[in-house]
Amino acid sequence: IGNGIGSVGAAVGGIGVLVDLAGNDLYQGGQLTQGAAFCGIGVVWDRRGSDLYLAQAGAQGVAFFGAGLLLDDRGDEVYSSTLYSQAFGGTRGFGMLYDGKGDDRYVVDRKVPSGYGTEGVYSGWSQGAASGFRGYSAGGLGLLVDGGGDDDYQAGNFSQGMGYFFGLGALVDLSGDDVYRGTRYTQGASAHQAVGLLVDAGGNDEYHGRIAANQGGAWDASVGILVDEGGDDRYYTPGGLAQGSAAMNGFGLLFDRGGKDRYQAGSASQGDGGGTSYWGGRGALNLGILIDEGGEDDIYSRQNRGDGVEVRERTIGLFLDR
Repeated sequence: IGNGIGSVGAAVGGIGVLVDLAGNDLYQGGQLTQGAAFCGIGVVWDRRGSDLYLAQAGAQGVAFFGAGLLLDDRGDEVYSSTLYSQAFGGTRGFGMLYDGKGDDRYVVDRKVPSGYGTEGVYSGWSQGAASGFRGYSAGGLGLLVDGGGDDDYQAGNFSQGMGYFFGLGALVDLSGDDVYRGTRYTQGASAHQAVGLLVDAGGNDEYHGRIAANQGGAWDASVGILVDEGGDDRYYTPGGLAQGSAAMNGFGLLFDRGGKDRYQAGSASQGDGGGTSYWGGRGALNLGILIDEGGEDDIYSRQNRGDGVEVRERTIGLFLDR
């Protein structure tokens, strides 16, 4: 337990390392804790046991001007924080959370109100996310890797494989039936010259986005990618810029391999090219792509999308179910 800034395997201007070899453990900290660093290197390595990680902000694999690592080899874990956590890379930072195996729960939500002012929606900036300070400094690298198990991810805006302003954020889940819950700019999304990537290597998975810009959505010269390698999957989001869509000179891709899948989204989704009003269009279009490979009985909410259908739109939106 460490409630000060820079505790429990964290560092400010130095190196902090905590190694736990066995047992079911409780890690509790305030800000900049549990594998976190500012101008340094912070590491937590838990070898065995089912553990509970509780923190406030800037925790569980986060770094600014350094490296923050949280490594948990095995066990059913619960990770809970409020902001900038669970694999977040700030300016010149590498933040990583690696969980080897187990049925895990990741939560960064319902604490800090959304910057958009949307009632009942919160900020996250977590779970494989990276961001710079727009207009001042580029983002770093945030990487969350889960090796196996049936996992549950819940986060506020800008999370779950998300990049913002020259940041690269990635979430990779290697196996299991997983559930992803986000709000805006989540699940392989990006904005402002960044890269966001979510890769799920197998299982029957569910992706829930509450607003828009989810599941392979890219905005403003960015790249947003969601790849699901197999299983009967469900994709839900009520808004647009989702499910393989792009706008303002972006590249958005959703690729699903095999299974009986269901896609539900608002307009400007499911392989949509979008608009290009930023900076006079920059003399470039968008590229929004949805590819479902496998030939199963898939269901889409948007008209003219379906099994065996190929669609090409003028703004370069590509849809292919084969």
